Amino acid sequence: MISEQAQLEAFAQARQARLQISFLIVCFWCSHNSTFCLSIARPLTCKSYESALDEIECEPFAPPLHCTGMTDLEDVRQLAIAQYQLDEEGPEPELDSITQMTAELFDVPISAVTVLSRDRQIFQSACGLGADGSPRSDAFCNFTIEEDEVFVVEDAQADPRFCDNPLVTGEPYIRFYAGAPIRVGSEVPIGALCVIDQSPRRFSEKDARRLSLLAHTVSGIMELRIGSRLRGQRESELRAQTELLRATVDNVQQGIAVFNAASVLILSNERLFQLMGLKVADWPAGETQLHELLSAAAKGGWESSSNSERLTASLLSPSLKSDEPSRFELCGGDGKIFEVWHSAIPGKHSILTVHDVTERRQVVRMKDEFVSTVSHELRTPLTSIRGALLVLNKTSGEALDEKGKKMLEMASRNAVRLAELVNDILDIEKLGSGALTMHSEQIDLAQVLREVCEQLRPLAVSHEVEIALTTDEFLPVRGDTGRLAQALSNLLSNAFKFSPAGATVEVTGQHEDGQVKVSVADRGPGIPPDFRSQIFRRFAQADPSHRSGITGTGLGLAITKAIIDQHQGEIGYESQPAQGACFWFTLSSSSEEEVA
Repeated sequence: MISEQAQLEAFAQARQARLQISFLIVCFWCSHNSTFCLSIARPLTCKSYESALDEIECEPFAPPLHCTGMTDLEDVRQLAIAQYQLDEEGPEPELDSITQMTAELFDVPISAVTVLSRDRQIFQSACGLGADGSPRSDAFCNFTIEEDEVFVVEDAQADPRFCDNPLVTGEPYIRFYAGAPIRVGSEVPIGALCVIDQSPRRFSEKDARRLSLLAHTVSGIMELRIGSRLRGQRESELRAQTELLRATVDNVQQGIAVFNAASVLILSNERLFQLMGLKVADWPAGETQLHELLSAAAKGGWESSSNSERLTASLLSPSLKSDEPSRFELCGGDGKIFEVWHSAIPGKHSILTVHDVTERRQVVRMKDEFVSTVSHELRTPLTSIRGALLVLNKTSGEALDEKGKKMLEMASRNAVRLAELVNDILDIEKLGSGALTMHSEQIDLAQVLREVCEQLRPLAVSHEVEIALTTDEFLPVRGDTGRLAQALSNLLSNAFKFSPAGATVEVTGQHEDGQVKVSVADRGPGIPPDFRSQIFRRFAQADPSHRSGITGTGLGLAITKAIIDQHQGEIGYESQPAQGACFWFTLSSSSEEEVA
């Protein structure tokens, strides 16, 4: 929605040309008080000021006023006076020429521009009056604002409405009054341009038209003034916002650069050039091209000089063609690691950010190494514990009472779970670091599906669910049989855990668009919407209320995704609340001859 200030400013700018012409009439006459030459819509010959006024077509002024819900005209008037900042007593110098010229034009001793506040008649400008205002209850202008045209009182002493008015019986001894309403905004009358004499007189239609046109000019000056004030406020706000943006950009730890539609640098901070190993003075805003900056950084140590053109092209090409940013992790010549992002922003601009992630990567590597070391150290004693429990169960199981048997079974079960956790941690660490070796070969994924489903059938029975396998006869892919079987086992185990008793887990393998697609669908509660962004993260688990006592390490899906990623495949899911979830992955299909 356009702001009220912006609407008023737009209105003032649209009317500015015509108002300036009207104002020039006044200023020129006040300066020379003689004839002049003026062009309004068509060339005019040399005329008097009075004739020039008769040539001007009076147009209504109607900038928007924010008065929604107001039904009382007086409330609307007071709001307009406040918005136009006309509610303070005191003369307005820019209007003094108008009142002086009006008094001389109509040959009267007094002329004034008035604004009616709730209890005061404020003189914005007055010629022949020494006061700044008067009580509103005495103001002739109360009647003027109720009229569409000029309000005239030819003899106030003979008019029963004004004969006992303090302004008639006392200073300034008004006998004649003529006032034209001053309207602003959506034709809201706020006061008047009036002429006053201390003797009765007549006021012709031509005089009324001239006074009305002058009041129209006063309205225009008020519009220009508020427009100028609003522009000043907006310029001040813009300067403050610009300074805040500059301070923000200069104090962030990332390097930042903004480029226009022509990929020319328009904003940057010193940190950017520090991270790039470049000198700020060599890359001025308004002259530096994005590709030049990236090429210089690449040649100066990012990656290697032989890769500079590839790096530049990679960072430039995709980000401005879609909503997806380009991201690269680059190594500097001093062993530092930089994360570089380049993405489109509104206005056909783009932003480049550079972040030194060396310390973060070192912390992650130390954590992974620690986890890996601890896991390796746990594996050997765990194997011994599991073996000892197995021997104890076979040799001494019958001699134990019921309570002892339950404790032995619980110990064996927890030893198995702990061993699985250690193995999962080791697997995810190796997959994440790329240390896990993949034995890639041509395999039939349909056969792997059949074998995994058969192996896990006892587990399905323990969860009181069925397995339904539907697969094409032959699904040739290239991959590691053991790791793909592990990925399938993880998906099936999850489906068993979350399916209600008596449900069927559906496993499908098929060709689709030149690829092999495998899907595992359960009939569980589905994936909570607030958990979907974390579904493939390490140790991620849904809210306990959703899992209903189901346990796990939170590593199964993370491992599965890492395995599929290493096979250059894609993994995803579909889920509806209370309707289950279907996890799937796709791999590139190989020819049957290669598998054979």
